[in-house]
Amino acid sequence: SAGGVVFANAGKTVARSADGTLTLDIVTSAEYDAPRKDGEAWPHLLIQQDFVRRPNIGRIGRLDFSMELRIVRCENRMTERQYDESLHTAQSPFYFYMRNVNPESPDYGLSLWVGIPSFDFRYPRLTDREVVQWDTGTSTYIYSIPPRAVWGDVSFHDFRWHAAHLDLLPLILRGVEAMREKGRFVDTRPEDLELTGMNFGWEVPGTFDAGLMVRNLSIRME
Repeated sequence: SAGGVVFANAGKTVARSADGTLTLDIVTSAEYDAPRKDGEAWPHLLIQQDFVRRPNIGRIGRLDFSMELRIVRCENRMTERQYDESLHTAQSPFYFYMRNVNPESPDYGLSLWVGIPSFDFRYPRLTDREVVQWDTGTSTYIYSIPPRAVWGDVSFHDFRWHAAHLDLLPLILRGVEAMREKGRFVDTRPEDLELTGMNFGWEVPGTFDAGLMVRNLSIRME
């Protein structure tokens, strides 16, 4: 469209329309020769930003998060026999990277991915459960906020726009508490922690051709 820009190849398309809506489309059928096996890597298509003004978790009163997301398509290119739910999906998580930045803290340098789940091919409805897991690829824990607390009781499988508008600070502080319950961040105060950046987009550990649109993405601290 007029005023927009598109970057594309056989496997990925990134398009920004004149009104700022971003489209991320990934064609993993052009990248996989066979269904992914356990331990194998998978394609990503992510937007990423390192924050210049880093929200300090203990020194702000609010962290207002806004985002509108629409899944445009998600086509499973595997047969029923090939598809393994434990290995294969297409999903679109949003992650903040949080780090202890206080050199005087015993936990200095300790970090955590804070996830805001959205679409996952395997699950038609969003859950109200939090998840704590170890990410082998980055050797970092991930705390996933209960997605229903962010988006409501919706289904991204309806291919419609869904919106999140909320103060994330209490949910992030709950993530820190969940890590303490795992024996991590036990010597960390909230004011030791900063959000240093984010990424969002497709992670596709299965043969899916999928597209999404995102708009009005912002985070504001008070």
